[in-house]
Amino acid sequence: MQNEPTANGSVKVDIQNVRLIHRDDTNTKAYMSAVIGGSYAVHGIKVVASEKGDFVAMPSVRMGNGEYRETVHPITAEARSSLYGAVMDAYRTEMAQKQNGDGQNAALEEGGQDAAQGEGSAKEAPESEPEEGPSMVM
Repeated sequence: MQNEPTANGSVKVDIQNVRLIHRDDTNTKAYMSAVIGGSYAVHGIKVVASEKGDFVAMPSVRMGNGEYRETVHPITAEARSSLYGAVMDAYRTEMAQKQNGDGQNAALEEGGQDAAQGEGSAKEAPESEPEEGPSMVM
């Protein structure tokens, strides 16, 4: 697949491996992966519940001072809107399928991120998380 922009100039985002989380002790509702422009895969994207509503949390590492730093994130507002919209659409679709009883692909996980990412489909590539790397520009 070529890295071709869509009609509005943004890069195509394909969400894969949506894993719903059903645990009372966490605000994380789902984990998923995104393939961006057919060229880059981002694993460990989360949908998190907060008092202000659900939001998308990008993969991050915990720094020595206890703060979290995103390891990959969109640079432009258009890229952020495209990625976050695709993530939330995939999450809502998976939730709707689960509620309608058609949730065979909606795995309810009782574990954390490792468990959610451990049960992948044949399409899922092995994951490795570099500590630091160059920024991704979309």
